[in-house]
Amino acid sequence: MTIFFVTAIYTNYRRQSVFKNYKNEEKEYILRVENIKEYEGYSTFIASVKNLGGNTFNEKFKAYYNGRESLNNFDTIKVSAKLEDIRINANPNLFNEKIYYLTKNVKYKIKFKDFEKVAWKMSFAEKMNLAFEKKLDALTQNTMRMSNANFLKAIFMSNTNYLDEDELSTYRSVGLGHLLAVSGLHVSLISFAIIFILVGLGLSKRRASATCIIFLLIYGAVINYPVSFLRALILFIALDLAFVYNINIERVEIISIALIITLLINPYYVFSVSLHLSYGAAYAIEILFRRLKKLGDKKNKTQEVMLFVLAINLVLAPIQLYTFHEFNFISLLTNLILLPIYSAIITASFVILLLSLIISKVGILFMVVDYILSGLYKILYLISSVDILKVSLYNQDALIIAYFTLLVAFYFANNFSYMKTRLVKFMLMAMAVVTFASSVIYITSRKHYDTLNMISIGQEEAMLLDINKKKILVDTGGDIMGSSLSYDRTLREVLKNAGADSLDIVFISHFDSDHAGNLDYLLYEFDIKNICFYKDIAPSYIKAKIIDRGINYIDPDVVNGIDLCKNNYIKIIHRDVSLNSNNSSLVFELDARGTKVLFTGDIEREAEDYYIDKVDKIDILKVAHHGSKTSSSMNFLEKTRPRDAISSQGLNNSYGHPHEETLENFKAIGTKFYRTDKQGMISVIFKDGGYEIETFYKEYYRHLDYMKKYIFLLTLLSIIFSYIISIVIDDYKKYGDMINEL
Repeated sequence: MTIFFVTAIYTNYRRQSVFKNYKNEEKEYILRVENIKEYEGYSTFIASVKNLGGNTFNEKFKAYYNGRESLNNFDTIKVSAKLEDIRINANPNLFNEKIYYLTKNVKYKIKFKDFEKVAWKMSFAEKMNLAFEKKLDALTQNTMRMSNANFLKAIFMSNTNYLDEDELSTYRSVGLGHLLAVSGLHVSLISFAIIFILVGLGLSKRRASATCIIFLLIYGAVINYPVSFLRALILFIALDLAFVYNINIERVEIISIALIITLLINPYYVFSVSLHLSYGAAYAIEILFRRLKKLGDKKNKTQEVMLFVLAINLVLAPIQLYTFHEFNFISLLTNLILLPIYSAIITASFVILLLSLIISKVGILFMVVDYILSGLYKILYLISSVDILKVSLYNQDALIIAYFTLLVAFYFANNFSYMKTRLVKFMLMAMAVVTFASSVIYITSRKHYDTLNMISIGQEEAMLLDINKKKILVDTGGDIMGSSLSYDRTLREVLKNAGADSLDIVFISHFDSDHAGNLDYLLYEFDIKNICFYKDIAPSYIKAKIIDRGINYIDPDVVNGIDLCKNNYIKIIHRDVSLNSNNSSLVFELDARGTKVLFTGDIEREAEDYYIDKVDKIDILKVAHHGSKTSSSMNFLEKTRPRDAISSQGLNNSYGHPHEETLENFKAIGTKFYRTDKQGMISVIFKDGGYEIETFYKEYYRHLDYMKKYIFLLTLLSIIFSYIISIVIDDYKKYGDMINEL
């Protein structure tokens, strides 16, 4: 209880930022560049704030730079910019950027184009980090391929920014993503190698161990003490002290102490997937593996290794499914066979690095490491292309049930030997069965409604219709800079989260990049059955790909509409072929069991004047051109009279969308205006002959307020319940037979 209250108070204290009063004001900052990563047209990095008005701070920013001059790690720069809040994810079940950066002590982001390099004293850890990186570069420059050298840098520097997205995806897809963290396994092997070398040089074991601890403390400061390293370091020091002073302490108790210390250092680590995976693996080894090992043949070492891998994956699989929505069962094989090889190579590379500080010629051995790593990556790449054993899970309710059932099963297996009375056995079994059954009934009884989801995808546009079990995408969005960022981070994840492995129809209103830029990626990765667009405005390479993939083309110049069955119909409103550019957008009307929704692409007032005689009163209007004042004329709005309007735009976009004039027009006719930049994903739910509109941020904060309201009560009840259960178990251990007789 004391730990809970202290952590709660400390977390609230950590939430207070010294920069809170500087938000949205132009200020001059002195920043230190850390963990820079370059993309097409821009770079991102963590900015350590060194000075503001003569003061030094211990807080960091997420920085976006799109200038021409190059930046490097540990450059110190002076910039003039505004601070912005880092927002939560704008679509359900997607990567939560705000929580992720809180784990890195980052609360605000900053964007700039120009900077001035300045001199600023580097800390000891920063100097060591830079020297370590330069030494590694010097040793691997002529002995290793860049990709393999970056792999070692990513591990030794605990920074995956050295790897590109494809390489990261390959390691994660085969269950070896944890390899890229400085984990307990790495620390154990490296520590063993250091102690072995020092003892070989004549030091006593105690002095060698003490020297190793000092080295690990310095190394941790250099790589900024990542979660997995911190756990391994605390465990190593505690076990060493326990051995020296003959203290009897269980490893699982040390792991729990390490967890408490880690959360006190930064309470937001509780949201870190690194913490979940690191401590999940540690508890799996100390609790589950120990239990499984008793069931197997103690003399069979192969079986023991297999049980070790199984125990870890039983715990990590639900975490990976929940976080990354995928788990490849082939990871059981890769962790069994390839992980030991990789671990040996990493340990050997670290030893070569240390020895090269004394004997420079030893660095030539990196050529051997390079050859082995290249072969291993080819094997991994081949394995990652096999999808037959890959499981995707976006129904997180089902995951929670499965994981709960696993925990209950293990609880029974671990404690049933102490449960002497039938009454206790019956009560525990009944509790588990009722909880499981009620969860299943709740999920299966939830009624499915047809929906229209306007995806929050920045200054782009994409909408997903789920009508009569048909998945229909209206526009795809697309990064105006031509990168795959919005597809990778948003569109693909939203589609997979909706269970859309294939799409029945894709509508493309027009081929501006913000409406169709992601179509190319979509054609490559998803099974598209039908596609509808005006072919005279489509790029030739898109038309060629559609023919090549055998996708059925629906010509909107020919068809009048598409019947979706069960009183759901899409009516194509034919265009004026003389119109061009935005005004040539595909316009159609959805009739979802009596609710009418008009989709308008990017049409402007000229096209609205043409369509005004072809449309009638509607319920919902998809606002044209992101709310630009060149669209949504009063004449058009007076004719359509929508009750609600939905609009897609990016937060604080440079165009000023939606324009004030547009908002005033909708206000004048009494239309409620929904916008993705302020409300996140907009969901229209067609039900009971009408519809409801929900916005993601409203639902998110409603649930958050509910949790805040009852979190103390739930936590208190959980502590009390756990305490009672522990007393009951302890009593049954001692007095089970006596109570049974009574």
